[in-house]
This record gives sequence, structure tokens and C-alpha cells, in this order.
Amino acid sequence: MTDDYYKKLLDSVDFAVAEHEIIYDETGNPVDYRFLYVNGAFCMSLNMKEEDIIGKTVYEILPGTEISWVERYNNVVVTGVSTNFINFAAALDQYFSVFAYKSKDKCFVTSFKNITSFVKAGTPQVKNEIISNLFSSGKTAYFEFDIKKKKFDYSDTLKEIIGMDIVSYKDYIDVFVKYAHPADKKRVDKIIDTLFSGEKDEIAMQIRFYNQVKKEYVWISYFAYIEKRYRNVPVLIKGLVKDIDKEKHQILENERMNKLFLETRKIANITTFYYSFINKKFNSSKEFSEFLGVEEIEILDDVRRTVHPEDLELYDASTSEIQFKKTGIVSNYRIIKNDKVRYIQSSVFGEYDESGKISGVFGILKDISEVEESKRDIEYFANHDVLTGLFNRNNFEIYNKTFDNQIGVGVLICDVDGLKLINDAFGHIEGDELLVSLAKTLKDVAGTENVFRIGGDEFVIILNDANEDIMLKMEQDIKKEILSFRLHSVGFDASIGYSFIEEDKTFEEAFRIAENLMYRRKLTERKSRKSTALSTIMQTMHEKTEETEEHCQRVGELSAQLLRLSGKKREHEVEEIKLVANVHDIGKISISDKILNKPSKLNASEYEAIKYHSESGYKIISNIIDNEDIAIAVLYHHEKYDGTGYPHGLKGENIPLYSRILSICDAFDAMISNRVYRDALSKKQALKEIKRNAGTQFDPVLVERFLKIV
Repeated sequence: MTDDYYKKLLDSVDFAVAEHEIIYDETGNPVDYRFLYVNGAFCMSLNMKEEDIIGKTVYEILPGTEISWVERYNNVVVTGVSTNFINFAAALDQYFSVFAYKSKDKCFVTSFKNITSFVKAGTPQVKNEIISNLFSSGKTAYFEFDIKKKKFDYSDTLKEIIGMDIVSYKDYIDVFVKYAHPADKKRVDKIIDTLFSGEKDEIAMQIRFYNQVKKEYVWISYFAYIEKRYRNVPVLIKGLVKDIDKEKHQILENERMNKLFLETRKIANITTFYYSFINKKFNSSKEFSEFLGVEEIEILDDVRRTVHPEDLELYDASTSEIQFKKTGIVSNYRIIKNDKVRYIQSSVFGEYDESGKISGVFGILKDISEVEESKRDIEYFANHDVLTGLFNRNNFEIYNKTFDNQIGVGVLICDVDGLKLINDAFGHIEGDELLVSLAKTLKDVAGTENVFRIGGDEFVIILNDANEDIMLKMEQDIKKEILSFRLHSVGFDASIGYSFIEEDKTFEEAFRIAENLMYRRKLTERKSRKSTALSTIMQTMHEKTEETEEHCQRVGELSAQLLRLSGKKREHEVEEIKLVANVHDIGKISISDKILNKPSKLNASEYEAIKYHSESGYKIISNIIDNEDIAIAVLYHHEKYDGTGYPHGLKGENIPLYSRILSICDAFDAMISNRVYRDALSKKQALKEIKRNAGTQFDPVLVERFLKIV
């Protein structure tokens, strides 16, 4: 059948020819058949291309095909006896004259001739013969209506098909209109009228009809023609009604499933193909070509040209292996589509002839680019710090376990001081920006990609070919760069330790030595760094706010006197409250100058920003001063005695003593000092205001004591 001579010969004839292979289920029953060859006339009869038919099954091409067709052809294959018959294809609404004979094991050849126009234009004798042929095969009812005698005859199967008896002319006319589906009524009435009026010689339609027995609408095919006229008026009409409900529902379901399948394939980025090893061509579709990003796919090289150059060896191996591996092959490779790299998963399964030689390949291609990209992202984030892009702790642990203790490799550990203070005082956004800059600096100074962030502010650098001089210089360069960092006048420093692998030292031992050295330096330098940080922040605060150093000192002296008068006379308590007075507004460093120095009244959002300074101050003090009492006093110095203050609305003696004392002394000194939004009050006016707010804003007992010292 594939010989060029015979192929050319068959392509020249005007009737359709096709070769098929019967498909059996697990129990050996015929269930379908596949197209192996079709000639040009066959393609024209279906208005389809050869490549869209070869390899497909009859239910894929003609979804309404009755199983009786398959069984009839299987009988030809089993017995070897040829057959000739006329059949009606519901899916195409056409009539065919069919001849079939066995070609080889499990295969048969059919020749088709479309006789639809012949049927419609034929003589009554021809139509009677065709109707008789069709009536003998399948669930079909014959009817004959003699208008002149007003006699209506029909076969018994008509009652079964429509679920009722038709006994008269009137019943016949009424029943097909009355019980037609509402959507079909007008069309049915009009079409039947054209036949009985003599306007048309024959009619054919597929309609939904209400079956009174089944109590549901069923699909029927209705064909009728005028066999005899008298003075151009119809006097004898014949025809048939065929039950096509199962086939029609199968067609509609197949259409629905095909649409669903196509939509699913688009959503899932899947395409299918069939490649014939006989004619060396793809039975490809438009979707297959679009999937690969090319205009047309015909031969293997058309696909191969889309494959990424680095994956050609893998692709070629899979293409070759499928000829021998009957279990199928699943492989992943990349293609270049529209100048972009896409990741493809290919699942291919071979089709083999009786000798075991491959005859074709069915395949499914799935675009897994998003999966691969997600996988790469997961792998990246499993080994990299999300914020800085440096290697993370997990990657460092893997490095530690797999390292082969190469002599001369150096390890440096760096702990950056000041990051927590920035996060607490100014928020994590600014802290994160600082970390990103710091990570870049470490990589630039180290000159290597082996920089790891193993903790919030701890970093490790691993350097090949290291020695004492190289590691010392790296330490000095890193400290110099970090010391140059400034954020809101806050400076930074680093505690660094390093070591390197020698003959008697493993990587783990070198790391432990470097880590211990770093922690010793951190403990040694801690106090001086905190003192420097506090001085720097206080200086900045005095510069950007009205809280001058002199104001803080005056408040401190007043607070110390009031504390002693309250029975707290120990020196460390007096020093603590002076320190509280000095740093109570340190949180204002995190507030913008625009709000701090606004001459007019603050709006609601600005006031909320101002209120946050007590919490910000608490966080800063907690980082710098190892004294919880001082930090707590700073946190609550804006609480009011009646519980209407902030940040937590504490009331009465639940407010710490230092905070209650500070609120009186701070308010008094502020009232007798000039501000950008008002002039200073007199001492008398200020004391009057203090007394007026005793019991509401201020502790009334402390107010009485305060009046004695001013």
C-alpha cells in the first residue's frame, strides 16, 4: 500500500480508498480501527488533510460511528469475505457506498463513494433500494404516506424510536412538530411543510424528539422524499426515521471533550504528535507547530532545529533509543522558542509492526519551564540568603561537611555591631538596606564568592591560598570599610576572628579558633563601643531636637532632688534617674526633622509618629545600656497618672517611680523654656499648670513634694 506506484495510482482515482487496522480491547473484542493510509479522494470527502487522518482512529475522525461498522469490518478481517453496503454517517449527515476487503492480518481496505447527492437526486426506485439497505442495518424505521388514500404505513420500529403510535395523517403532521424540542419546533414545522407543499422533493434533518416512553428527548435522523406527484402535487411520500441518539450524544460529548481537551492542553502547556517511521513525517497539528514556535513541522529535523544546542546529544539519544525501547521514554530537554529558552518534558511511546519493527511514535510534549524555574528558585533559596544573595547557613554546613581540608584555606568570621540598634530604632527596612550594602562590601573586599551569612549579623568568608599576612590585611580592610558606614549618625564596627588550615588543623578546628577569637574581641570591645554609640546618638539627638544637653541636665538635677525627697537616696539610684533624664527622649532620633520641628499643630498621623519615640527609645537604650530600670523608665515617661497616657495607658503607681518623677520635671523645664511654637512661661505660670494637672497627668503626692523644691 505504501509503494509509490500504487500510491500514485490510488491517488488518481475519484473514489475514496483507505487502509485500516482493527483495534481490540483486552478481551479480544473489536472496539475501534486506525487509519494507516488514505488517498486524495478520501481526504477530499472529509475535507481534511492526510496528516490529520493518518494514525488517528475512526472515533477521532468520525465520532458518531456506530460499533456495528467496527464489527462488520472485523468480520471481513476474520473471515476474509469481502462486503458491499450503503451506510449513513450521522456525524457528517452523508450517505456512502462502501466496499471492504481484507488486506493483511488485522487490516482491511475500504473504498468509499459519497452518494449523498445521488440519493437526493435519484429515482424513487433508487431511493427505495437505499432506504431498504439502511433499514436492514441499525435502528431505523420505514414509513410511507399515501396522501391520496390518506393512508399511513410504518414499520414497528417507529413506535420504539419515537415512543408512541401514529394512526392518522393529522397525527403524523402534528406529532413531529408537537413533540419536537422547543428549540427545533419552528424549523421542523417549516421543513415538513416544504415537503408536503411540494416545494421540495426531499427533506433531511436531525432533531430532538420527546420519547413518551423514555420521558426524555432523543436525537433522530428524519429523511423523506416525494415518490409520486399528481399535477405537481405530492400524493405519495416515503422515508425513514433513524435513532441516532447514542451516536449524536457521542458526537456532542466528543466535541465537548475535544474542546475541554484543547483548553486543558493550552492551560497545561501540553501538545501531542504522531511520527511515522514509514513515510518519515509527522502527523502534526497547528497546535504542535505553535507549541515549538515554528511555522510547520513535517520531518524530524524540523523538531531537532528547535532543540537547545547543549541538549542535542540527549535528544538524539532519545530519538534513537525509542526504536528499541517498547516501554517508552521520558526525557527533559530545552528548546529555543521565539528566542527564549523553554524547558520541555517529552513522553514518547513506540508503535510496532508484527515483526517488532517500529512503525510510528506517539508523543506528548509538556512545557515545564515554570516548574524548572521554580525548582531553580527553590534550589537557589535553599542555599542563598534571600536578602543579601550571599550563601546561607545551610550552604555553609554543606561546605563544612564536604570540604576536603585543603591546606592553606583561610576562614574569617565577622560580627557586625550596630545592626540590631538600627533595626530597633529605625525599622527593619533601613536595617535590610544596610545589610545589602554590607554584603556587597564583604564580597568586594574578599574578592571571592565564598561569603556566607550564617546569622543575623554574622558573616563567614572562606579564602583559598591564604596565609597570615593575607588574612590580617583582609581583617583590616573589612574593619576600615565597616567603620566608614553611617546611618542616622549611628556608626558601626565589627568583631573579627580568623584562622586557616595547616597540616595539623582541620576546617572545623580552624572555624572554631576563628569563632572563639571573634567572640573574645566582641566581649573586650563591647563596653567602649556602647559608650561611643550612646555619645554619638545623644549628640545627634541634641542637634536635631529642642532637647538640649542643658535641658537634660536641668531635668536630671530636678529629678534627683525629687527622688531624694521621695526616700530614694542611694547614689546608684540618683545616678540612674539622672541618666534617665539625659536619655529619655533618645527615641526622637528615629523621627523626621519635619515633624520634630513643625511650628504648627501636629495632625493625627504626625502625633502618632511622635508618640512612638518612647518605644523606640526603649529599644535603643536596651541595646546600649545594661539596665532594665532605665529602659523601662524611658518607655513609660509619657504615661499619665489617670491612665490616659501612652504607650500602654498605665495608671497611678503602676507607672514606674522614675517615669512619674521625670514627667513632672521634664514638663516644668519645658514650660519655662522657649519653643518654636510658643514663648516660655514664667515659673509661677508653670507651677500653676503643674498643680492644675495633679491627679490627672501627674502623681499628686509627687507634685506636692516638687512644689517644695522649686
